[in-house]
Amino acid sequence: MLQIAKKNYPDIKFINEDVFELTHIDDDLIILNYFLTLFDDPELLLSHLNKIISKKSRIIILDFYSFDNPIYAYFMKYQGAKCTLDIINIIEKYFEIEIIKTKKSPYLLWKYGILSLKKINI
Repeated sequence: MLQIAKKNYPDIKFINEDVFELTHIDDDLIILNYFLTLFDDPELLLSHLNKIISKKSRIIILDFYSFDNPIYAYFMKYQGAKCTLDIINIIEKYFEIEIIKTKKSPYLLWKYGILSLKKINI
């Protein structure tokens, strides 16, 4: 998939690395696609991103945004979240949320969320 994306969008920088191995990201835009359920500790990831991204960087998160989704609900409850607001509270420890939009997917039964984040100094 990454090879196809690189071929179709040669002007975009794609990185496929362990985020915890990265020491600095100076890109203007970072897109995290459906990442919350992939990490045992999303707060650790958010904390690390806050340390390594530049002040000009913006992060766009696209992820499931509804506890109606059984996969999302399982992972979020596993991580101690009881509702979407718990996830927002974790994000706001490290980033200013500039935009939140929720959309109903035409392909899935559940909502997904789009969040735009700006680094804060902690």
